[in-house]
Amino acid sequence: MSLSLCDGFCWKAAGSDFLEISKVGLAICKLLWYICVYMKHSSFLEVDEVTEQNKFLLVDLSVLPEVFTKVVEAKRYMAQGKAKSYSDAAKMAGISRSAFYKYKDKVYPYENNSLTRMLTLNVMLLDEPGILSSLITGLYRIGANIVTINQNIPADGVAPVSVSLRIDRDRSDEEVVSHVQQIEGVVSVRTVNA
Repeated sequence: MSLSLCDGFCWKAAGSDFLEISKVGLAICKLLWYICVYMKHSSFLEVDEVTEQNKFLLVDLSVLPEVFTKVVEAKRYMAQGKAKSYSDAAKMAGISRSAFYKYKDKVYPYENNSLTRMLTLNVMLLDEPGILSSLITGLYRIGANIVTINQNIPADGVAPVSVSLRIDRDRSDEEVVSHVQQIEGVVSVRTVNA
């Protein structure tokens, strides 16, 4: 009877050295066991065919090595301007440069947008100083996150403004429109349906 590489790895993990396996090692073993048993693969060569179809996995951070979260942290330092170079970002995150470069193009944070939705408004504002600022403040007060804002050149005393925003799923379009209509300087507001 011959064992494949996958069978051998899982067999060793279940053997006498089981207590020495880290949490990560156990998670990897479970993943390999799943691939070997449920996917009915007898070698890692066949696993390559599966990964060509499914290039991404959603994995709980608790089973991953800490280096992945550190890479995301370093990337945030760069994006926010807190680090001047990738080397500085890696140092600030507490990882080596080589680890950062190894994973920087492979690891991304998962942003759960299931609790929010996008809404686009077309708003006509009076062409007076501070009115656009009042609109932005009013949207902030209802918990909206402005994604884009575009103001066209004012004509006839009004300025057309298009605002795309992210809001809570439970907040209705009518509620947002009603709130915006109450802002001083807003002439009209309507939603844009995609």
